[in-house]
Amino acid sequence: MQTNKLSSLAQQIREWQTQRGLSDSELCRKFTGLGSTWPRHPHLMTAELTGRTVVGGLVDGPVYADIFKSLKGVAITEPDPLARFQGPAVYHDDVQDYASNEPTMDGTASAILLWVLCGNQAP
Repeated sequence: MQTNKLSSLAQQIREWQTQRGLSDSELCRKFTGLGSTWPRHPHLMTAELTGRTVVGGLVDGPVYADIFKSLKGVAITEPDPLARFQGPAVYHDDVQDYASNEPTMDGTASAILLWVLCGNQAP
């Protein structure tokens, strides 16, 4: 593949990953166990039951508030520390919120591909 095609692919993946609005540091906050600000309670029962941190998995979110409210079986179990920031889109670091806090295999795989395509360069 030509370099310009790789650069274009990397840019497209970055835009999808970051929802075209998040900075690289905000993207890293969506990964479990990396940095200082990351999801502590992803929708992953093995992590919740064992108390172990899952390192390096990307979680979904945010999701439109209307979608969150319409889903069956989704809830939050603790008072929402992010309540003042919630608006048309919501994110909950809560094990019961599968809509915005579930580890995502396709997102994690694309992030790995992005890092490989970019090498030492920022996308």
